[in-house]
Amino acid sequence: MTKPATVPFRDTAREGVANAVEAADGAGSHEQTLVHAAQQSFVDGWQQAMWAGVAVMGVLFLYVLARGPRNPVPAPATEAEVTGTVAPP
Repeated sequence: MTKPATVPFRDTAREGVANAVEAADGAGSHEQTLVHAAQQSFVDGWQQAMWAGVAVMGVLFLYVLARGPRNPVPAPATEAEVTGTVAPP
């Protein structure tokens, strides 16, 4: 069995899926295992990030729901209301 510290592609494979696929070329019989592990770790990380995003959006939704505008926005003033004049009949 090979010690983990003596595997030359170990650090390269940790840098991302593309690097793991590239490093798998020199992994011999462990090629498929290395590629699968890199892909699975990417998917696991992606799922955690998506759930974190869902949680943040849920908190923001509740905040806006609770603290949103309480009064409707007033209609814009007409020109006559702004200047105080009325157009001649």
